[in-house]
Amino acid sequence: RLAPIWSEFAPRVYAQYPYLLAEMYAYCMAAAHLELRHTRVNHLMLSNVYVQDEGWTLVDRVRLEDACADPPTLAHTRPAFLHYCQNYRLGDWMFAKRRIPHGLVSDCSLHLLAAPAANVSSLRYELHPPANPCRHEPTRKEVRSAKHANRTLLAVCLATWHVNAAAQRARASRASSAPFSLGVNPAREQARPFAPTRRYRGRESSCSTWPRAAPSRPSRPSTASRGAPGRRGHCA
Repeated sequence: RLAPIWSEFAPRVYAQYPYLLAEMYAYCMAAAHLELRHTRVNHLMLSNVYVQDEGWTLVDRVRLEDACADPPTLAHTRPAFLHYCQNYRLGDWMFAKRRIPHGLVSDCSLHLLAAPAANVSSLRYELHPPANPCRHEPTRKEVRSAKHANRTLLAVCLATWHVNAAAQRARASRASSAPFSLGVNPAREQARPFAPTRRYRGRESSCSTWPRAAPSRPSRPSTASRGAPGRRGHCA
């Protein structure tokens, strides 16, 4: 009942509000139009490590050695969804859905995403690469507590493993004769960590693929010069 009305309302809402969340507003309007009541359940989803009304308490007792294993071994009850609208950062590691290489699921020459080890949770900072590494150094932000560091690392490990698993399934379906394993090949992933889950290599390494800009130019690249999501742009 809901899907046809939602699909009808979505373009009409977007025509008046052409921004992020337009399709969500259309969903709410479709549900209201049908007088379809919802029951809110908070504990089945994980998203923001700093909020209290999600299912984090169900995973706070998970050992990171289990969550970051290949494959993850989570035996007890746990939330069903990890909503990666956040960028999960801890130390030099980050998982960001918009930085997953577009060809990861189809191009077998691309390396799988590299995953951090469980001991990364001992770090108490998150590294934020600059918009333009040719001009600025990365910044560090303090992680509030060990609990939040553990939650972040758990999210990075689980998101990375499941994205890699999906990529391997897709590749195997395209080449059914190729050997298929759901796990990650450690030798391959350690050979070349690949964004979005990767170590930040530092200014000089990042700038090796960014043309140097003249000092007189503006310090921030224009929107048009940054390139498509997931790809490197150029220095404005």
